[in-house]
Amino acid sequence: RLATGAVVKELTLVGDRLQYRKLLKKDAGPEIGWVSIKLPGKELLVKCEAPPEPDFSKLIPQVSFELEPEQQHLDGWKKPLGFERIANLRDVALPHPEGIPCADGKALKRGLLFRSGHWVCATKRDRERVQDELGIMTYVDLRDGMDMEGIDAPIYDEYPPSPHKRHKDVPTPKDGVRRRLWCPFTKGLRLRSATPDEQARTVSELDRRAYTDWFFRWLNSERLNGRLQLSLASELSAVNRAILFMNHDEVLKAMKACTDRSNFPLLFGCVAGKDRTGIMACLILGALGVSEEFIMQDYLKTNEASAHINACAQVGQFFWWKEMCEQNPRKWDMHVKAGRVIPLEYGPAPDDQEDAFIRGPRAVLSAFGWERLGMQPPPEDEEAPAPTGEGGAPAPEDTNATSSQENLMGARVYRGTMEYSLNLLREQGGILAYLESIGFGPDDVAKLREILTE
Repeated sequence: RLATGAVVKELTLVGDRLQYRKLLKKDAGPEIGWVSIKLPGKELLVKCEAPPEPDFSKLIPQVSFELEPEQQHLDGWKKPLGFERIANLRDVALPHPEGIPCADGKALKRGLLFRSGHWVCATKRDRERVQDELGIMTYVDLRDGMDMEGIDAPIYDEYPPSPHKRHKDVPTPKDGVRRRLWCPFTKGLRLRSATPDEQARTVSELDRRAYTDWFFRWLNSERLNGRLQLSLASELSAVNRAILFMNHDEVLKAMKACTDRSNFPLLFGCVAGKDRTGIMACLILGALGVSEEFIMQDYLKTNEASAHINACAQVGQFFWWKEMCEQNPRKWDMHVKAGRVIPLEYGPAPDDQEDAFIRGPRAVLSAFGWERLGMQPPPEDEEAPAPTGEGGAPAPEDTNATSSQENLMGARVYRGTMEYSLNLLREQGGILAYLESIGFGPDDVAKLREILTE
């Protein structure tokens, strides 16, 4: 009981400081607080300062934008399987002629496990090839379903449910039926208010999930307030920490899908098919007994397709803006006025054209419709203006804003990001130990190896 008479429960004891929670709302005083226990008698519980906030800076990854020497002159337009507007789509087992070496002297089978960027802007030919040529049965969608990641597309007619509301009342298809399985690896990573335990600074570092959640909230707050600047490569490394330790339930769901033979051929992917997709590939390959060297090779292969990734991302942006403009005019108007619409370098060409992309800001904006932007087309001898309305440049925290150089850099991967992620997994005892800690045990590993290796 406090000196005020309030009945409290002990939460934690740090030296001579007691952190408590009030049991009865009617009692006076804060619901959670800190008091001293060193003074005797009447002043036994005297208010004192809470413990200091943890030093989260030690968790911040420092990853540079350095490319591998042999990758510095890539044009970035490689299409491993020749898809027009699905970037970075590849068979994980290719192009190693002997196959990727796995545990027990076996190799990864071809034609079963694929990875890619988003499907939103897939051409008709792309959609037909996904179904008929690759025979994809399960699309494991790792995107968070927000903004551009939640728009509709024709391909979801064949791989339901759509992330769009039109399938909200349609039951998710079962295993063995062509479907989209949603496993949002980056859910819950947006800015939020602090929890009571975070405010009281009682989250234990041993609570991997809660502590990482607290760290990521702090990281978002520091960046938003201009107190912290991170390279994109460092930020993506921090996201991988959050995926592994905060959203391991989604990781487990995605991994479990890979233990059912009826789900194959299976493709997993996100927007670019590089970051969330890269950590998923790392875990699958690690579970198969693939070396870190081959995991890194698979990860860095994305840079061969970086320009194509950038182009497909901008076409996805085009379709998102179009859907917003048609279905939510008020939101679209606010989007334009906030300066979140800037010229795109790539747009979708009609399916009957040889080149799948419209190229150049003027051509893309003309295809989009100047009237949708509240603008008149400029004279032919003038550059296309930035349709930023009243807001000027895109907001720095707006992850959907696009610019030429930033998008190209963001479409690449960097060795340091995967090294950071592999080190996190080593700290957990290795990939197999991490997987077992989230519920993917030896029996699951055995099933995975039986399906995917030969």
